Parts: sequence; structure tokens; C-alpha cells
Amino acid sequence: MLQGLTAHYLTESNYPATRGETALVLTAAGGLGQHLVRLLSRRGARVIGTVSAPGKAAAAEAVGARHVIVRGADPDELTRRVLDLTGGRGVDVVYDGIGKDTFEAGLAALRPRGMSSWSVPPPGPRHRSTRVPRAPRLALPHRPTLVDHATDPEELTARAADVFRWLREGVLKTAIGGCYGFDRAGEAHADLQSGTTTGKLLLQPGH
Repeated sequence: MLQGLTAHYLTESNYPATRGETALVLTAAGGLGQHLVRLLSRRGARVIGTVSAPGKAAAAEAVGARHVIVRGADPDELTRRVLDLTGGRGVDVVYDGIGKDTFEAGLAALRPRGMSSWSVPPPGPRHRSTRVPRAPRLALPHRPTLVDHATDPEELTARAADVFRWLREGVLKTAIGGCYGFDRAGEAHADLQSGTTTGKLLLQPGH
């Protein structure tokens, strides 16, 4: 529910990207990332996804990512790859659930007046990245939360109804990357932190 509702407000309210626009989704093989790619592709947007390891690229492609970039240690390379794929224009919107390690790279990959959702507070709407040389531009950062997009029972019910309908229709699918017994909780956290998993990891009694 949390990831489904988050993907809903990001793609339906925060920035409803549509045909002719390009979105950059970081961690495109993760649980939320896969939902975002599916919904953005459904709206007709071109999606560039990033993953942390080559083995995760197939998962992002399977849900609709047009291009998949394997992130390396150099954030400037990520920006260059995105700019190459967009002919130097940059993307219309960035969805970044990683944070400070990709903040500058995502900002530099935005088109003028593009929108970015970050997991860390941005330094201000007039921040200009200098990591990759480009003409000065104004980027519009945004740090939305689910609380701001489910302010009353009616709004929450409407969003949840869409999520459940999308699940019934197969628009959204929950990708389970692994199941662990409670006694293997430490192993599950280590696997999640390693960046090698895709989808959601579940803790189950007696598994």
C-alpha cells in the first residue's frame, strides 16, 4: 500500500509525465521503482531507469524502462549518459529515492525548469549544479510526502481505489525479491543493503 500510494501521487499529482516527456527513475528495479516505471510508461512517458548492478537491468526493462543505466562510482558519468540519451536536453522529471550520492547528478540531468523529487532536502530552487558543464538553468526541486497527498479520508480512498484497480488489471504487480524467516532478518537487511536485490523482501514466520 505504501509504495503503491507513493507511486500514485508521484505520477498522478506531483508530476504527471505524459507522451513526449522523459522521466529518470533511480533504483528502477526496486519495489517503488518498478511501480514508477510501470505507471510512467502507461502514461506514455519515456523512462530512463538506473540500477546498481548489471544483473538488475532486466528487471527494469521488463516493467517498461526504455533505457537502463548501471550506476557506477562516478556520478558525472550518470549525468553524461542521461544527457546523451536526451540529446543534451535533459529529462523532464527525476525520481530519486537514493539521496546525497545522486543528488547532484540528478539535478544536472534535468532540463531547464524540470522537476525533481529527492529523498533529501534540496539546497534551494535556484541551486545550479556545476558537476557537468551546462548552460545555467533553473531547476524546480520538490520533496513531496504521502502525508501531503492523502490529507483526508476521501483523497486516501480515491488513491487506494486506483491502486487496487491497477493491481486487478495487472497495471501494477508486486515483485517479491526474496522471503526470509524472522530468524534471518539480519540476512535480509544485509542483502537489501548490498544493492543486489530487486523488488520487495519479505519477513515471514516459519519460512
